[in-house]
Amino acid sequence: MQPRVFISSTYYDLKYVRESIEQFIESYGFDPVLFESGRVTFEHGRSLDTSCYQEVDSCHIMILIIGGRYGSATSQQEQNIDYEKYDAEYTSITKGEFETAAQNNIPVFIFIDKNVYAEYQTYKQNITLFNKIIKENNSFKFAHVDSINIFKFIQEVSKRPIKTFERVEEIIEYLRSQFSGMFYLYLNKMRTEPSNKTILNSVNELNTVTSKINSIVEALGRKMIDQEELKQIEDQYFKTIIDVFLDQFSSHVAYAIQKKTTKANIKRMSDKLASILIEDILIFDYTKTNDYESYSNQINEILLTKVKEQIPNLIIKDFAYFWINSTFFDKINPLIVSDERKQELHSLLSERIRKDLEYRVLE
Repeated sequence: MQPRVFISSTYYDLKYVRESIEQFIESYGFDPVLFESGRVTFEHGRSLDTSCYQEVDSCHIMILIIGGRYGSATSQQEQNIDYEKYDAEYTSITKGEFETAAQNNIPVFIFIDKNVYAEYQTYKQNITLFNKIIKENNSFKFAHVDSINIFKFIQEVSKRPIKTFERVEEIIEYLRSQFSGMFYLYLNKMRTEPSNKTILNSVNELNTVTSKINSIVEALGRKMIDQEELKQIEDQYFKTIIDVFLDQFSSHVAYAIQKKTTKANIKRMSDKLASILIEDILIFDYTKTNDYESYSNQINEILLTKVKEQIPNLIIKDFAYFWINSTFFDKINPLIVSDERKQELHSLLSERIRKDLEYRVLE
């Protein structure tokens, strides 16, 4: 049996991205499901989107790619949509596919075009103004999106881990890391559960999944993993988890700088803020309180005070502390097993803050 991977996106604007990902999925021995490749079974008398939703339900993984086009409405809504209206609200087929995957607990890897995500951040921080402008004058347009429904869609999927991209190679590299990490977790679970030792004896049967992990599979067949290979996988898994966390971090924080500054000053501010977050803010154990609102307000106050004292030119406009803290404490903190890891976290967090600040201040 091959894992089936459903690739969901609009077609014409992302045609070549879909083709590249299809080839990548096939190289792993998985079965990519795309309607243009004849992998979706269309039943007589059923609409195209209904057939797609049924196919989603039979898949093991979904890859969702969001670009600048929102796409056509579902068959239930299509006749009632005025596509000329920029703010016409409706559910697209792509959104319907995602909702089907979510309802059926299918893992979804979400990728958003970096330019589209940047415009989403602008929209999110000025949503009242944009809604007023669009309502009064429908001629307003964003540069990279054809409907504000895209922003609402992004807002919905942002509750999950997302990854922005500029080139299809970034998607492929991310998926490669994710597949490796998922396989590592599975194998590690098999090693730590005595009742499943018999499964380890047949793990070599999985070597058709990918040649990239053949050496690890063979080692597992001998009931051992070379420590250097294991370290490489753990390091890659750590970077992947951090990358996902930082994408979410960026969407849960809003900054402002009181006056114009230089890139060098932004770098210093980023380093300092990363240190404050790692040493003084993210370390709190959220599980020890039941009053999450008071807890978040208290820690936010500590953060604002430290930033005011140590980085006076920086203003934290919005900081979704509870989400950031709980995600960090549950997912990241257990992986910080050495000073080297802690330093790497600091470098990656500082670099992400720097990029976010430069985008908002120097654009």
